[in-house]
Amino acid sequence: MGKRRYSRLIEPAYPQSMEDAGGQADLGGAWDATTATFADDSYLAASFNAWLLRELRPRWGGRVRPASSHSRLLFMTPAARPYVWSEHVYVEWQSADRVEMALERLVPRMGLGTPGGGGVVTGDFTRPENALPAIEALLHQLGLQGGE
Repeated sequence: MGKRRYSRLIEPAYPQSMEDAGGQADLGGAWDATTATFADDSYLAASFNAWLLRELRPRWGGRVRPASSHSRLLFMTPAARPYVWSEHVYVEWQSADRVEMALERLVPRMGLGTPGGGGVVTGDFTRPENALPAIEALLHQLGLQGGE
């Protein structure tokens, strides 16, 4: 990641359907599709997301399913379908010195049996250059089978 600065933020194009950003049956296809979403690195969030996906894939490529939501990265369990999840880690580049990340789960409201919506279990902010270990710490908390 260079120290490029842009005078405007260009929003990413949405996939043709929400399933295109990671709905493939295999995890490799999901990683490829999500990486392609951020191939246009003309805005800083895309550059950061593409870099992060390249760095995470060797260790996490067979363990989590990535997807994108606008300029936000989502990581979920392999069995989860994109945009239909019970828990996920989200990562959002906010500025040259701030990245937001959190583990979010569906949490009950008004009763234990009825999901009430997403709730942040834990999260933090970090500088982009320090984001990789912080994000991996959150990925370890996903309900993954087999552990590390």
